[in-house]
Amino acid sequence: MFKLKAIFKNPFLIIFISGLLLNISFFIREIWAEFLTFFLIAPAFIALNKIPNNRKYFAGVLFFGAWIIPTSLWYFNFMEWWVACLAITYFSLMAIIFVIPNIIKKKRISLYNLVLLLFYGH
Repeated sequence: MFKLKAIFKNPFLIIFISGLLLNISFFIREIWAEFLTFFLIAPAFIALNKIPNNRKYFAGVLFFGAWIIPTSLWYFNFMEWWVACLAITYFSLMAIIFVIPNIIKKKRISLYNLVLLLFYGH
């Protein structure tokens, strides 16, 4: 029991396990599995508060790497291999979502200005 407590004190492991469980729920075709996803994502965001700001992008890569990459491997069935690799890379770059709150705090900009910055680049 002591080992289990020590393992779950590591926030990176919690985020990785949350992504893996979210990946498993993707393959369940029941309606309750859709509601289960809300409870599987919550520990990742709670563990995110324990991670220093300079490590949050790595935590996002762990989460999206455990969740998105295995569920998007079916892209290779109907896309060219290079297009599928680009799609998986794009989904891996979604880890920036974990860093956006730090950008808002650091730059002291509003969420509206951040959306304008991301979409229009001005």
